[in-house]
This record gives sequence, structure tokens and C-alpha cells, in this order.
Amino acid sequence: MYIFDFKKQFDIERLGTEQEGEAHFKILRTFILNTPETANIVFELSGMTVFSHSYAKQTIAMLCNKLYEGNFQKRHFFIKTKDRSKVEDLEKAMEKVAKPILSTTSSNINNFYENYFVIGPLALNLKYALEILIQKKKITTGELAKASSESSIQNASNKLRKLEALKLIERTTPSDRSGNVLSGRRIEVI
Repeated sequence: MYIFDFKKQFDIERLGTEQEGEAHFKILRTFILNTPETANIVFELSGMTVFSHSYAKQTIAMLCNKLYEGNFQKRHFFIKTKDRSKVEDLEKAMEKVAKPILSTTSSNINNFYENYFVIGPLALNLKYALEILIQKKKITTGELAKASSESSIQNASNKLRKLEALKLIERTTPSDRSGNVLSGRRIEVI
């Protein structure tokens, strides 16, 4: 896990302008590219008093766009904040680029999923599937179909594929299963 702490990095509690965002994007991109291609990167926002929409769309939202385009290999991004209300502008920026990101208000990163939430748009059926998977830590398509009263394993499989494409889970093929059975697991941040 790699942590990019905005307050420590920029020695400021208020980040608000588009120009700041454009300048800081290059620093963030360099930080990310200097991590292993399978790194989990946490954007620490706990020390911020202002993290505006203009700034967020030029930094985290743009980075997430690049992530989903495949520019950052198998990396995953996360948000950590003390107060969910401090990321409302980030949420608006993520909605505009139509990308979700896993976030937490947990004070201990080791307990990321205790107080997790999703910033950005995510269809209700995918939110429900994500909740089930996060609670169980790992789930097969059959288990997801049963737990969510899905009409078919194919629907459950499609949900796992979509959650993986959104970089919210890791999808695996169980070694103890045969055929086209898929499983997904939550991404362990640490």
C-alpha cells in the first residue's frame, strides 16, 4: 500500500483551484508511476479542510479516468478521509466522469472496510453485489447468485465482471472449481 497524503505533500489544508489541480496532477501521476504496477494507492484527505470540485476534477477524477483506460496497469485507488462531508465536491467530480472509487472514514487503514463507502456513481444492483462481496471477502458467482436472489449465475458473473472493470474488486478463477465458475474478492488495501 502506498499513501499519498495531500496535506503533507503540499503543506496546505485547502486545495481549491483548477490551476492547482493541473499543477498537482503531474506530481500525483509521477507518484503513481513510481509504485509497482499492482500497487494499492490511498489518497489521504483527512487533513484537508477544502478539497474543491475544480481541484478534484483535475486530480483524482482525472487519475481515475486514466486508471479505467488502463494507463496504470493493475493498480487500485482508494480514498481515506476523516469526514465524509469533506469529499462532497470530489463525489460530484467523480459523478461527472462516471467513475466510482472505494473510500473510508475509518481512522485505521487496516480496518478500511469497517466504514467504507463508494464515491461516485454505481448502479444499485452493483452496490448490493459489492456489499455482499465485501462482507464475505470472497465469493463465487453461485454464492453471489444465491445471496442476492439472482435469477442466474450468468447475471452474478456479469456483476463480478463489471465490478472488476470498475476497479472495485479483484476477480479470480477458483482453483478448486471446474468450468466457467468465477469468483471475486475484495481488494485488501494493506
